[in-house]
Amino acid sequence: MVSVTIGLPVYNGADYLEPALASLAAQNVQDLQFLISDNASTDATPEIVAKWAAKDSRIKYHRQPQNIGGYPNFKWVLNNAGSRWFAFAAHDDLWSPDFVQSLYKAITAKPGLVLAVPQVITMFEDGGQDTRRPVPEEMSGGARTDRIRCALHEARGGWYNGLWDRQALISAIEKTKNFSHVWGHDLITLLPPILSVAIVSSNNAIYYKRQTSLSDQRYRPKTAKDQFLLYCDFLR
Repeated sequence: MVSVTIGLPVYNGADYLEPALASLAAQNVQDLQFLISDNASTDATPEIVAKWAAKDSRIKYHRQPQNIGGYPNFKWVLNNAGSRWFAFAAHDDLWSPDFVQSLYKAITAKPGLVLAVPQVITMFEDGGQDTRRPVPEEMSGGARTDRIRCALHEARGGWYNGLWDRQALISAIEKTKNFSHVWGHDLITLLPPILSVAIVSSNNAIYYKRQTSLSDQRYRPKTAKDQFLLYCDFLR
């Protein structure tokens, strides 16, 4: 059994999948598995994965016989990972070569930690990137109220793609079942480790999150009423 699983759910991701798999294959850790669940893609996704799986034995591929929906496909890779430590990957993002190694070192440094988060850099369609905003290397020192305030102030949605204790992630997701919105779901999931101060970080691990016009608009509330309902549900 490997120590870490990176779960990558994908559907018709051929446009960006090649560089994503190249970035994952560059991880400098061998005790690692990439678990890919293809949600019955109709593009070149299977061929791209097969090419990389032939190069890297850490890549394990599963093709769903029919499209089971986006959320169930995410749950499939989470539930079928055999390791204690787990991270979600997206087919259009990138990672620094020491992403897994740095977060694994951080989260196993002391007992009780359930999430190690990376520095998150957004990549835009025009090729630009947002300004680096390093995360605090230590988020578990000082008074409890100060630690919580620091973590909440610094929290970014991309932390969701950090390295989790898999059972803690399953539990955190279960607590979001009454939150029906996709927009903001990542931050709601992050609240348990943040509020329990079971979170650590490493700026050596960099997660490059791709932002496109499609990804920006797909889940954003479209009307003022929807925005208000999301805000109320988020606070609740």
